[in-house]
Amino acid sequence: MPRLPDPMSELFASGRIVGFILAFMALEAVVLIVYRRRTGRGVAPGELVPNLLAGVFLLLALGGALSGAWWGWIALALAASLAAHLADLRRRARSTIGEGTPPRAPRTQESRRRGGDPLSTGSRPGK
Repeated sequence: MPRLPDPMSELFASGRIVGFILAFMALEAVVLIVYRRRTGRGVAPGELVPNLLAGVFLLLALGGALSGAWWGWIALALAASLAAHLADLRRRARSTIGEGTPPRAPRTQESRRRGGDPLSTGSRPGK
């Protein structure tokens, strides 16, 4: 009796799984953007783009590798993913460092005992 093809094996072996994942990612991006516009909460679209692009390019590299694409296209997709990832890291670093907020000083043993701010030198009110 001939063996029936396994649909999941074919989906992965052909690289078509990548198309389904990319479609899901696009749907996810639309849902997140609509949620942000309706509620004003959630991730801003500008913050999503570099992160999503890094994932998209990684998936394109995977799809190329699974389907037997020329190594140059795979390398190009990986390089693009790296560029998007670095852009995302740079954006995150600027948003946390560039806001002008000084880093918080570590709490000392004395400030823990007092229960006060590690930067304050005065005594607690009422003492």
